[in-house]
Amino acid sequence: MLIANGLRKVDMQDLLVFLQVHQRQNLVEVAEHLNLSPSTVSYCLKKLRQAFDDELFIATRGGMQPTHKSRAMLPHVEEMLARINACHAAQGSFDPRGEPRTFTLCAPEYVELLILPALLRRLAANGPRIGLDIRRLGPELPTEALLDGQVDLVFDFGPEYHRPAPELQALALFSDELLCVQDRAQPRHERLELDEFCRRRFVFPTPLDASNANLVDTWLRR
Repeated sequence: MLIANGLRKVDMQDLLVFLQVHQRQNLVEVAEHLNLSPSTVSYCLKKLRQAFDDELFIATRGGMQPTHKSRAMLPHVEEMLARINACHAAQGSFDPRGEPRTFTLCAPEYVELLILPALLRRLAANGPRIGLDIRRLGPELPTEALLDGQVDLVFDFGPEYHRPAPELQALALFSDELLCVQDRAQPRHERLELDEFCRRRFVFPTPLDASNANLVDTWLRR
């Protein structure tokens, strides 16, 4: 939507002055009602006149009388202010019980297995009309999708693996660690040295993301 350069300088205070001049037809009363100085009211009128290329109000013995254009503008200004007030009064909370909605989550398989069962139980009890669209986390964070609203929430493995853009908010949910599990028949060591670890055959956990990187090799490189 294109907005004329002059209109870009018009703000909420100017529109309130416009409405009050229509109602009171006296600039002093307008200033008192809006808790503004008379000079501020005059400046607002000057901005409005320049923006709409019209006098808007003419000073007469009976007070400030609106021009034809000003009368035509009045219902539109009233509607704009009413819509803004409606935005302020709108309920900000979300009711998961009554409002159907689908949230798009992006997570690696590990987090799906760890979080989804409890989350689904909670939704079944408190948000039966809530749906989840689960997408697998790739090697890169879906930053653009988050900023565009295509993805609502991403679970990742923290800044060591994914660094969120400064426009995004990140919160640490929990920490975890890796453990080595071996056959009982293998010799037991109080401490498994790195060389001994590398000589052994082993399986590694599910890759963190779509890159299929070996998690153990990633850890060893550090």
